[in-house]
Amino acid sequence: MAIFVVGSGTNVGKTIFSAATMLLYAHEKKILYLKPIQTGIESDTETVKSLSMLEDSFFLHPLYRFSFAASPHLAAEKENKKISTEYLVKELCTKKKTHTIIELAGGLMVPLTRTPYFTNLDLILQVKAPCVLVAGTSLGTINHTLLTYNTLLERGVICRGIFFVTKKEKNENTDGLKIREDNIATIMEIVTSISPEIRKPLGHLVLPYKKISAHDFKSLVIPLHSKLLQNSLL
Repeated sequence: MAIFVVGSGTNVGKTIFSAATMLLYAHEKKILYLKPIQTGIESDTETVKSLSMLEDSFFLHPLYRFSFAASPHLAAEKENKKISTEYLVKELCTKKKTHTIIELAGGLMVPLTRTPYFTNLDLILQVKAPCVLVAGTSLGTINHTLLTYNTLLERGVICRGIFFVTKKEKNENTDGLKIREDNIATIMEIVTSISPEIRKPLGHLVLPYKKISAHDFKSLVIPLHSKLLQNSLL
């Protein structure tokens, strides 16, 4: 089945999670990667391709691409264009019976169009595919992650679990590390109290402060190979 990669916010690690998943399972499970809407000059598709070291055949072209790094509705307006939500839904529905990782742009409530407002949540609801929630671990993530999770739950979206991505800060002290550890523990305790079937995070990836090479990324990702993560995706 296809699965949406939802973030608790922007730049929390959706692309990192997607790259890790592709590296671990793409060959074995014939998984494809798709970023339906890409904004900004940098390409998440190219990042996933580089980190996973996979061939071009594993990657689908974005349905929309805009050079302005902003929310999709604003990025489209800057180029005097409009995103067709009907086209998006139609195209993504064709992926539902395939193993496709669909990485959304920004957080759950980010609008794709303005008139009327149509968000990532609306897209998920119309395509009717499950999701994985990716969250950061820094200060503020408890509120952002739980609000996102509760919204998914209330709207009837199947969430397979939560994956955490830590991006180390330069010269981070022990207090900072303790905050991150407690953030994860607190989120999971509250989520488990709401959804007893989700007792553990799908995984936790800790990235170094500096830019990481594909070789070093692979070394970090290989230990994540688990039935818990695999079963949540396929």
